[in-house]
Amino acid sequence: MRKTNKYIYLYIIQGNYGDGWEDLTAEEEYREARARLREYYEDEPRTLLQIIKRRELNPKYEFKIGDVVAHHEKKTIGIVRSEPKQGALRTDADGMVDVKQLSLYDRTIHTDYHIAPSTKKELNL
Repeated sequence: MRKTNKYIYLYIIQGNYGDGWEDLTAEEEYREARARLREYYEDEPRTLLQIIKRRELNPKYEFKIGDVVAHHEKKTIGIVRSEPKQGALRTDADGMVDVKQLSLYDRTIHTDYHIAPSTKKELNL
């Protein structure tokens, strides 16, 4: 069985219509993104366009025991303690929580989140 990656890597085509950059479309292959960019240039020659690379959490990825996660509603960081069942799992910080409220912990993004004492001790933070 093939491993499911935690992230999907996308090439985003953005356009600037005077109010800042807006996402127009996304492609998984750079070649496809370049083809879409050419189409946008042909249809809208005066619009500023660019391609950026972005990584997003894979919706097919399931959290595993030991993953460090951020709970968006409570703004806490915890460690997964059980396998997901019926859309919920147990963390050391918040108990049973809905998987939709969680994402993998990223130190640069979740700077204002509170780290549970048990998590801090286990991660040596």
